[in-house]
Amino acid sequence: MAIELNDVKRIDDDKNWIYITLTVDGDTVRTTSVNPWNQPGPPQTGEALQSWCDNREDWFALNILNQMYPNARYQDTEGDTDLAKFTQWIINGHTNASYCSIAEHDTEESCLANDGKWTPEEVITKVPFTDSHALTGDMRWRMAEQLNSELQTYIYTKYDVGTQISLNAIYGMAATPPEVIAGLDALFAWISGVMEYYYTKKAAIRDVVDDSWRTVTWDYSTFDATDPDISLEALMGPQ
Repeated sequence: MAIELNDVKRIDDDKNWIYITLTVDGDTVRTTSVNPWNQPGPPQTGEALQSWCDNREDWFALNILNQMYPNARYQDTEGDTDLAKFTQWIINGHTNASYCSIAEHDTEESCLANDGKWTPEEVITKVPFTDSHALTGDMRWRMAEQLNSELQTYIYTKYDVGTQISLNAIYGMAATPPEVIAGLDALFAWISGVMEYYYTKKAAIRDVVDDSWRTVTWDYSTFDATDPDISLEALMGPQ
């Protein structure tokens, strides 16, 4: 098989991070991609996932070539696909043809005389592909980022930053009724509980010395039932 599947990391119920190795322009490179399986049931594994990777080999290769040859203009080269055109462009000397911003002028003199902008021929130097396995993980880092991202979404969907600032201001007002203070106490305790849950999960991902971090899961929706559901309108609107 042309693509070697090195590792898989589940992101959520809809997609995986996949870590693969393939050969592009004579170089062995390692890269990553999101694998959305778009089907009910568990994520793809085994032969199904390998087939998904193999069917996208040209797509992976084209994206990698765009990083190896930055600013390449290969689209006018002969070939049935973008990958074939890019490959032929490399064979032809990986050189961008000169061109005028006014399409009908094919010489620098004619282009400039008609107020066009002339771009000279340019040989594009190949640069080493950066191993994106190193950029995307340590997969612990990705998992911790996902944990944090879902925390922000969960809390701020319910109580955004502006709302929290306003509720804190109301809490500190001498004229705030005791029943409102009690409600805000419940809200702040609820937020503290969510944060404690977050930090516990974060430590389980970040601090363990074995591979148990791979099995860490979380579900912020378990806090829905205890959410005091306090709104500024309920506190400050007409009584």
